[in-house]
Amino acid sequence: MLVSSRVLASVTTSLILLMASGAQAQGSSGAPAGGGVEAHKQEVLAHMDKRISALQEAKTCVSAAQDHDAMKKCHEGLKEDRMAMRHEHMDKKMQRLDARKAKIEMKKMEMEKKSSNP
Repeated sequence: MLVSSRVLASVTTSLILLMASGAQAQGSSGAPAGGGVEAHKQEVLAHMDKRISALQEAKTCVSAAQDHDAMKKCHEGLKEDRMAMRHEHMDKKMQRLDARKAKIEMKKMEMEKKSSNP
């Protein structure tokens, strides 16, 4: 589908940018809290750009549609894009949760070591 291939390209570009900014944010874990705000802001802006791009693609598709079936394909393409974004969001959420769990485990192990070594 034409709409999905364009949106897929923009999503791929956004993902690459997000991974690069995520790696940069992880690399500066000792940075003050203000750095976290900038990284988060960039992530939010990239997500907004991705949503705007998907909507613009769908709008172009609907404008060019000649019949009901063509409009239906436009809607299906937009729905696929939204589902892909939703799955991406859930994956990121699970990664953050796993990272939090690992951090808690590390703290727990450190506390156990300290309590066993008087």
